[in-house]
Order: sequence, then C-alpha cells, then structure tokens
Amino acid sequence: MNHKDIFEYANLLFDDEVMKNSYIKAETTKVKLVLNILVAIRENPRYSQYLSRGNFEGLVMVNDGLYKFDETLYTYHKHVAEMTGLSSQKVGSIVRKILKLPCKRLSKGFMIIFDEKRMEELKKEYGLTESR
Repeated sequence: MNHKDIFEYANLLFDDEVMKNSYIKAETTKVKLVLNILVAIRENPRYSQYLSRGNFEGLVMVNDGLYKFDETLYTYHKHVAEMTGLSSQKVGSIVRKILKLPCKRLSKGFMIIFDEKRMEELKKEYGLTESR
C-alpha cells in the first residue's frame, strides 16, 4: 500500500464518518422536533384541540407491556405528523422506539399516550424547560 492508497482510504473513512454523523444529527433533530410538538400539545392551551382525554378501565395492553390508565391524555400520530411534516410511520417509530412512550391502536388511528412520568424524564433528558 502506497501513500496515495492510504490517503484515499483515509478520505473514504472521513466521508463515511461525516455521513454517519450527519444522519445522527438529522435523526436527533427529528426526535427533538417530535418531542417539542408533544410537549406543546400537552402543555400549551393553544394546541389543546389536538389533546384528547380517554377513560380506560383496568389494564390496557400497550406496546409490550400492561398499563393501568384511569383517565388518560393522548394525541394521534397523524396530528404530530401534520405539524412536523414527517410521515405518521416515522412519528410512530420515534415515539415508540426512541422516546419510549406508550402507543395504542384505536379506530381513528394510533394514539400516543402521555405517560406523565416518562414525559418529565424526556423533558429533562432533552433539556426542555417549563417556559416552553
């Protein structure tokens, strides 16, 4: 291997790393965007039309666990998707896999359940303050 080969290989690695970091930054931006929208829907009266309440008696199977909800605040993937410009599937993936908020299928679509404890953890983790 000569110097030219090493230089080209190093450039390929650099380009790969730049692409990987760009993808990570883009995904992180999407996650923060979805979380900001969820916090706004939950806490800002201006977006209250997207917030729903439901009574679920007993245990409800959500994602991979059983949850007990008496009265629950929730919104739909499609509302968040409309506000972010992301697809409903992408929103669902972010909410379930990264934010780890419970979701459930209803006749009107997939709902995102505002688990109060998890929402507070996410706000701290992503540096969202009460002033938002």
